[in-house]
Amino acid sequence: MNLNDSKTVTSFQTEVGGSLVETGIVSKDEAQNSRIVTFDVPNLTTDLNAHVAYQVDMGGGKLYNGQANFRLLFDPTQAVAIPSNEFPSAPEPEKP
Repeated sequence: MNLNDSKTVTSFQTEVGGSLVETGIVSKDEAQNSRIVTFDVPNLTTDLNAHVAYQVDMGGGKLYNGQANFRLLFDPTQAVAIPSNEFPSAPEPEKP
């Protein structure tokens, strides 16, 4: 999933086994202020509970911190299975 405002979204979690777990980061694009995250979807026909935390610069040195719980809904008729060897992987960090 692509998060379009990576600087604002400070945490993105989905429910795994009854607990919220931080999603994995596949890649970040600082220039586009986005990141691609990955998470398990155990069942395409049921809602997936999720949570987001965010921080917004209000100007004048003030920050607004917020959070929200929500559900992700999927359309199983649009789902496409991807072989595990085709999943994107995070780039290797640059060596100093």
